[in-house]
Amino acid sequence: ETGLGILPGARGTAELAQAIGPAQALRLGCTGEAVGGEEAARLGLVQELVADVDAGLTRVRALADLLRRRSPTAVAAFKRGLLDAQGRREAERLEIEAAAYERCVDSGEAAIGRANFAAIRAGEAPPWGPRVLGDPEPQS
Repeated sequence: ETGLGILPGARGTAELAQAIGPAQALRLGCTGEAVGGEEAARLGLVQELVADVDAGLTRVRALADLLRRRSPTAVAAFKRGLLDAQGRREAERLEIEAAAYERCVDSGEAAIGRANFAAIRAGEAPPWGPRVLGDPEPQS
């Protein structure tokens, strides 16, 4: 965007440096240099490379299957805790983590996980129960 007389909006300026470091963000933001897949992976702009669209779809389905087998509450608590802890002092990070852990235990899903440990380890689908899309907390 600097080639158009503007800077990257929609958090593109602030977040790019957080994602890849200020030196690389300055290089890409100031020059507008295009980077290929391998360079994007090296910089941390993408997590992995696939050969083509079909391989990408296969990989997305595999990741979705892995995610489906995880506790929805634990995944949401982990994500929220990780993101909320960014840029905070250690004591605050530990408080955030403890609160997230407590949410998991209070939801009942920790008990479900313990009760179904062997089945989960054997690759069976855990009985986490239904979730409402967009609902970050377990339903009562």
